[in-house]
Formats: sequence, structure tokens, C-alpha cells
Amino acid sequence: MTQANRIRNLINTFPSESFTVSDGGRLAATLTMPNGQGDLTIHDDGDEITLFLGDITHCHFSQDYLGDGKCSSEAEMFEEAIEYLRDLLSDQVVFYRARVGGSDGSIQRPSEEQMAKVMVDCHCFVWSKAIEPNTEQDDDGKASPAIS
Repeated sequence: MTQANRIRNLINTFPSESFTVSDGGRLAATLTMPNGQGDLTIHDDGDEITLFLGDITHCHFSQDYLGDGKCSSEAEMFEEAIEYLRDLLSDQVVFYRARVGGSDGSIQRPSEEQMAKVMVDCHCFVWSKAIEPNTEQDDDGKASPAIS
């Protein structure tokens, strides 16, 4: 599959989203994030797909080396990127920026323990909003940073 086809197939998986496709020497698809943190930008780098979440973090989807001279398939790489995008667009990916020093990143479908740990040192976001510490209550009345 060509780079142009991979980008188009990727964004066609999400017909309700209004991606902008550009080819300024490096094919990209862009979608403004409703949380106010910039744009989601998708690049097809030939051997991998890279997703940038504003200027906060990015992640790579590539054909992983499986050992014995074998790599995962292009289809597996593509499906992994689609799964991440589905989770991202449904607020199941938390991405974060360190308040002081540290590193930025993202967690796909984080556990409560992972959320508690990252909330201590970082500003956290999901696709639709910023997540503030102790903003919602669980059924048992405990305050927690919920993911919608």
C-alpha cells in the first residue's frame, strides 16, 4: 500500500471526523483536538505511521521485529494505529505533559493506578478535555479523575 493510500485509508476509517490532508513534501492528515491542545497530526513515514498529539507527545506504529528475521505485517501495523485512534477519539487515551521536568507521553486505556501516578506530576488530557485531579466521584463516593 502506498503512503497516500495508507493515510487515506486510515482517515476513511473515521468518516465523522473532518481531517485535512496535505502533502507539503511529507503527506499528513490533521484534525484539531477539541481539548484545546493543538492538532492531531498523522504522518506516514514509509516504514511507520507517527501520530503527534499537539506538541505534547507522539507515538509510532511500525512493523515490529518479531525475531528470527520476521516482522509484523503492514496490516498489523495499520490495525494498531486504527485501534489507538479509536481509543483516542473516544477519550480512552490519556496524554500528559510533565509539570516540571520529567517526560511527556500517553497511556492507552490506563488503569486507576496508572492514572493516579501520572496525575501527581503531570497535566493530563483526553481527546475532548483536560482532566483535573479529583473532578468526579465514583459510585462509592471517592473522588477520581474519570475518563468519559
